[in-house]
Amino acid sequence: GKFTELPGISTERKAKTPATAFGEEQEEHLVLIRDGELLRGVLDKAAFGSTDFSLIHAVYEAYGPNKAGLLLNAFGRLFTAHLQYYSGHSCRMEDLVLTPEADNERRNLVQRSYNLGARAAKAWADSEGGKVQIESVGDKPDADKPLKPHEAAATAAKIGTLLSGSEGPTNFANLDSYMQSQINPLASDIIKACLPNGLAVPFPKNTFGLMVTTGAKGSTVNQSQVSCALGQQALEGRRVPRMSSGRTLPSFQPYEPTPRADGFIADRFLTGVRPQEYYFHCMAGREGLVDTAVKTSRSGYLQRCLVKHLEELKVCYDHTVRNGESGVVQFLYGEDGLDTTKAPYLDCTDKSFEYMARNQKALKRNNPSLPNADLNLAAGDSSRLKALENNAPNLVEKGSFVRARKLRQGSRWSRGLLCRGWFDAIITKKHRNGEFDLEYIKDKSSVKNVPLKVDFGRSGDGISPVSTVCTIIMPATPDPILGTPKRASGQYRIGSSGSCVSEKVAGAAMDAIQYNGKVRSANESTGATREDFTKLVASKYGAALCAPGEAVGSIAAQSVGEPSTQMTLNTFHLAGSGANVTLGIPRLREIIMTASKTLKTPTMSVPLHSNVSDKEALKLTRFFTRLTLIEVIASQNGVTVREELRKDETGNWLRAYSVIFKLHPAERIKEAFGLSLDDIAKVVSSTFANKFKDVVSKELRRAAADSGEGGAVDLGFEGSGVMLSPKRRQSNKKKQSVEIEDDSDDEDEEEAGEEDGVMGARLGHQKEMDSYGNMDDDDKKVAAGAA
Repeated sequence: GKFTELPGISTERKAKTPATAFGEEQEEHLVLIRDGELLRGVLDKAAFGSTDFSLIHAVYEAYGPNKAGLLLNAFGRLFTAHLQYYSGHSCRMEDLVLTPEADNERRNLVQRSYNLGARAAKAWADSEGGKVQIESVGDKPDADKPLKPHEAAATAAKIGTLLSGSEGPTNFANLDSYMQSQINPLASDIIKACLPNGLAVPFPKNTFGLMVTTGAKGSTVNQSQVSCALGQQALEGRRVPRMSSGRTLPSFQPYEPTPRADGFIADRFLTGVRPQEYYFHCMAGREGLVDTAVKTSRSGYLQRCLVKHLEELKVCYDHTVRNGESGVVQFLYGEDGLDTTKAPYLDCTDKSFEYMARNQKALKRNNPSLPNADLNLAAGDSSRLKALENNAPNLVEKGSFVRARKLRQGSRWSRGLLCRGWFDAIITKKHRNGEFDLEYIKDKSSVKNVPLKVDFGRSGDGISPVSTVCTIIMPATPDPILGTPKRASGQYRIGSSGSCVSEKVAGAAMDAIQYNGKVRSANESTGATREDFTKLVASKYGAALCAPGEAVGSIAAQSVGEPSTQMTLNTFHLAGSGANVTLGIPRLREIIMTASKTLKTPTMSVPLHSNVSDKEALKLTRFFTRLTLIEVIASQNGVTVREELRKDETGNWLRAYSVIFKLHPAERIKEAFGLSLDDIAKVVSSTFANKFKDVVSKELRRAAADSGEGGAVDLGFEGSGVMLSPKRRQSNKKKQSVEIEDDSDDEDEEEAGEEDGVMGARLGHQKEMDSYGNMDDDDKKVAAGAA
């Protein structure tokens, strides 16, 4: 038939089956096919699964889509027949059981994880929630021993105090982050001890392991949950939340430090899961279902919005991307003109070039070459660019491309006679005295004896300028061949000339055929020359260009919309990062649909020099970050409000309120944020006080309206000031309505400069993460924008 007339395919790739499965010396994990014959290796998911550079992918590239479809059909029938008539596939209990030694090791590791987890919780509580250095627990002699009853009770009490104060949400996040970092490695140790060497029936006789290892069905996670342990259950990126009583379930003690109480499941499906663990696992499973149900509508509408706005974009016959009014969006689709579905083997890796060299005959049939298919021009530009970047010597030689200044008239290089701007030129001769003859490319005019630089000397008025030296000739690279249709009088035009190849591909292909032994030997094995190989790469590039008429706008919209269905809906709070970051679908909606000018979580990237320390970097971030009043207020008794009745000057009775803010110690605020108490007092008396007055006035008017009392309410404001604590008071200040009290005399406060004040994230205040309900605000914004 026709299939046998085609040249055989040759390829070499790694299989999904690991080297340890059959022994590394057997090399069964390296698939080797030569001239259509399988010589070595296991054909698994990496060969005919949805994997890049698989066997099916290689056949598609060499022979086209019809032959790839035929091969898939043939494989499907072969496997069905094999299962029906020769060897059925099943799974039994023996495939899930561990050896006695592995079971003992697992039991010991489970006990160790419980003990170490409890010890880690104790270390976190002892460090006041991470405010001072948390001690490492794994190296201590009593690390493997459980907590004594009095230690467990004291730890639970400490954790309860830390999680119930005003810094509770922050401490919750920090505790979760710290405990997960301690427990996740222990869960990984349990899996490593059991899989794959701990199974009673080894690979390849173990049918469950066979499915997972070759990639047919299931993953290591499924196998480990059956045979090892379920691991830590996470809800919205956090451990299992606590009730108001401090318990995660009624069967646990309040704030119990053991990892089991916080959703760490050391049980496995093989030997059964206890009721508490079953409940936690159901909570995690339910979250997945809810998340999927909620986000399908959101991601679906997001995709529809994208498609409706981008569907008019298409590739035109001049390879530009234009909208419905023929306005140019991109001069070249994707900046290189390639259709990504046709160009995976142009990824510039040695493996891809080796494949192209070995399968030249088949690839030439599928990729007809354009006129002048060659890499020399683009590869020359690429090597010239590398030489410029590396400041190579001899950049200005005969035949070199340069940019030069031009004279309006005459031949003497003088300041007033230079034309504005730079002009492309080619060096035609190099003189011994360091001067050059050159020819300008645009008008073909020639100039002789041009120096690299000219010193114009002192100006006429006797005042020396900053620099009197003017550069006349500057080494340069030509404009990219893909984006310059006028180069060589329009001879190189993308889509009609085979020389139009990107510099990256051309340079990498030239380097591969010149310096890579494998690519060179692969090319020689087919009897091809170096020119044949470069012509093939150029042909492949030309054949991979995006076809005119391609609806690239819709493709781009679907390329964003499809992954958005895989995203987690909620913004997971990254504990310890010091800020909430809008991620996933909410962030996409914020950019595309609401297009709000005020972002929920604006971010800024500032690159720093390598010699800047972490402490200095943290200090710099504080200067950039918006500081709210609550972040400098002390965590305990931070705001005090006092009420009194008194007469004013006219004898009328009025109700007066004094609001006192108790701040963190002045030294800590100064070191952390560079602010003095006077700076804070100014802001409070000017900005905060006015805003506060407006809010109170509005509330009073609303209360009057609700109660039906039409009388207006007079609201006055006396002012504000700084009141130092008694030990530090230097001057008597009149008591006013908003006062700021410095909290530096508190006995239980640490000294300034300690970790909690300066190195702590933001003096302990962070926002809680958004929940499902907050998405409704976005919907309102979208609706408001549409109206």
